[in-house]
Amino acid sequence: QAQTDAIEAQVSAYLHPALVVASPLQRARAMGEAVSRATGAPLRLDDRLKEMNRGDWQGLPRTEYAERWRAAAEDYWQDPLHWRGHNGMSEAMLVERTFPVLEEVARATALNESTSTAVIAAHRQVIRCLVAAAIGLPPGQSHSLQLDPGHAILLADTGDRWSLLRTNVPIPGAPHLTEPESGPPADVPTRKP
Repeated sequence: QAQTDAIEAQVSAYLHPALVVASPLQRARAMGEAVSRATGAPLRLDDRLKEMNRGDWQGLPRTEYAERWRAAAEDYWQDPLHWRGHNGMSEAMLVERTFPVLEEVARATALNESTSTAVIAAHRQVIRCLVAAAIGLPPGQSHSLQLDPGHAILLADTGDRWSLLRTNVPIPGAPHLTEPESGPPADVPTRKP
């Protein structure tokens, strides 16, 4: 909450979005609400932006998650886009669910006369997979995109394609946030074996 409060206090000086779209899950929703309050932009919650479901691995303690990942990593790197070794969603399924949101937001802001900026408040895997799909990164390479908590990725819609402008942009007022004690160590390791 401290991170969200700090961002809300400073973000209006830097952002002037036409629209804020957020996952309804707690942390992303709180961020979307804070940006909306600070900037006056309307907020829309969208279930399609919920984080990737990791099936049998959902909510595991970090140590157990890390053990399962080590055992499954080789299989994942064989086909990162379609791997479902945890019986949850594949990255392809996540992109299929979330990419229409990005396209809808781009269309909505293109029609706005005062600003073409929008904010999507979502979760790490959603953002990583959306950016990869938007700019055409090969499966697996998206793990090289740096995105620390309280940071953003800037994408531009140039009409016929998306361009990645910057990654890991600090959001004004965002203090460093440590990772929670349960869940993936750093979501998915960022290198191939």
